[in-house]
Amino acid sequence: MRLSWAGLLVGLLALAARADEPKLPAVPATSLNTTLATQAPGAAAGTSTGAVNLVQALAGTSTPASTATAKAAPPAPPKPLAAGLGRITGRITVEGVAPKLAALPVTRDIKQCGTNKADDSLETGPNNGVKNVAVWLADGPKLSEDQAPAVKLDLAACMFTPHVAIAAPGSVLTITNKDPVFHDIRASGVAEFNYPMPVQGYSVPTKLTLAGILKLRCNANPWISAVVHVVPTTAVVLTEADGSYVLDVPPGKYHFKLWHERLGEREATIEVIAGETTYKDFALAPNLLPRVGQGLGERPSGPPQDDLTMGGGFGRR
Repeated sequence: MRLSWAGLLVGLLALAARADEPKLPAVPATSLNTTLATQAPGAAAGTSTGAVNLVQALAGTSTPASTATAKAAPPAPPKPLAAGLGRITGRITVEGVAPKLAALPVTRDIKQCGTNKADDSLETGPNNGVKNVAVWLADGPKLSEDQAPAVKLDLAACMFTPHVAIAAPGSVLTITNKDPVFHDIRASGVAEFNYPMPVQGYSVPTKLTLAGILKLRCNANPWISAVVHVVPTTAVVLTEADGSYVLDVPPGKYHFKLWHERLGEREATIEVIAGETTYKDFALAPNLLPRVGQGLGERPSGPPQDDLTMGGGFGRR
C-alpha cells in the first residue's frame, strides 16, 4: 500500500491540532441542572424548564422542576380595629356531622325552573361553619330610619337571591321578578303582605317599620323562600361561608344574639374592651327546624306541572 507524502503530512498536522485543544473539566451531576438552566437559550426569561427536566432525567432523578404544593389563598384579614372600639369575633358551627339537605323538588314551571333546586336554608362550609347566621347586639349602636339601608331581593332562576338579607326599621325592601313565570309572594312576621308578580321585570317596594324577622315564600312556587332580619342596630352581620363573623363596637356589655332559620337561636352577655378582641364561638345542635314555608300546607302534591296560568293552584290563605 502506497502512501503519498502529502497525505501523511496532513494527518500529522490534524493530530497536532487536536492535542492542542483545551480539555473541559468534568461537571458533577449535582450542578448539571444549574449549569444548563443558566446556559440554555431563554433561561433568563424562565423558559428552560424543559431542559432542566431533561437533564434531571438523564442524571437518574425524577424530581420535577417545581415540587411546591399549591395552597389556597388565606382569607382576607379583618380590617384594622378603629381607635376607641373593641372587637367581637368567632365562628358559628354545627355540632357533629353537618346535615346534608335533600334537593327541593320543583312542582310547576319546570321548563323555566328545572326539576329541583338546592335547599339553601342551611349552608355549611369548612369545619362545619354555618353560613348566613344572623349575629347582632340587641343593645348595640342604634340606627335611625333615615340611615336604614335599601334592601333588594330578586326572584331569579325560580329562587330568591339572596336567601337571607339584613334590613333595619325604615328600610325599603324591593322585590323584583326576573323570571318569565308568575310568582305570588306572601310575607309573614314583622310585616304581612301578598304581592302577585305576573310578569318578568315586575317590582314591588315595601317599607319595613318593625324590628324582627320577615319570612317570605311564594304561593305559586312553594319551594321558594327567603328571610329578612330587620334589626335596629349597626352591630349586625351575616356569617361568612366558614361561619366566621366580626363585630366592631364601642366598649361595654352587650346582649349578643344569633338566629338561623334551621338551627334556632342563642344569646349571651359579652363584654367588649376598647382595643381588644373578644372571641365567642357557638356550636349549634343539628336539630333542624322547618324551613320557611315548610309544613304550612302550601307544598302541592301530585305530578309536576308546567302551568303559567295566573291564579291556578296558588293555595292562598
